[in-house]
Amino acid sequence: MMIMKKILTLYLVFLLISFIGFLYEYSLAYMLNYDLDRNFLNLPICPIYGSGVIISYLIFDTPKNMRIFNYKIKYNHKIKLYLYFLFTSISATILEYIIGTYFEKVFDIVLWNYNELLFTFNKYCSLIPSIGWGILITIFMNIYFDRIYNRFYNYRLESLIIITLPSLILILIDLIFTIF
Repeated sequence: MMIMKKILTLYLVFLLISFIGFLYEYSLAYMLNYDLDRNFLNLPICPIYGSGVIISYLIFDTPKNMRIFNYKIKYNHKIKLYLYFLFTSISATILEYIIGTYFEKVFDIVLWNYNELLFTFNKYCSLIPSIGWGILITIFMNIYFDRIYNRFYNYRLESLIIITLPSLILILIDLIFTIF
């Protein structure tokens, strides 16, 4: 029961951050007068944002409780923040590279392209976004993650199932229609 509740809670955090990522991308595209072409999911989510946060949590926990997998980091909070920023910048960059390359190779879709930025590697990774992801993930995980996680976790298991099941079905339908 408890494991299921944790999984559903993490799924809701993933969904919320994916929606916030969608809003961020559309806001940025609007401000820059850039036509944002949705090449993959039609729902208002960008799963790479939610994935980055959940992967950071699973590998590093939060800056306050920082660990690398099961090894607990025992420095003061300021050093943990710097290390957290460094590690999440690297892991977010690796995630961007893997996802970007995968979608190009498997679906022939280029989801984003950083070629116009300085210090770009293979169009999917660039120093400036990597630093940005590290900063955003570190701030979110340090200030907001526990509050949001605990808010969702305090729901009854039945309520979590009722909330998550329809969204999961919608995402799967969207994914099936997108692929086929």
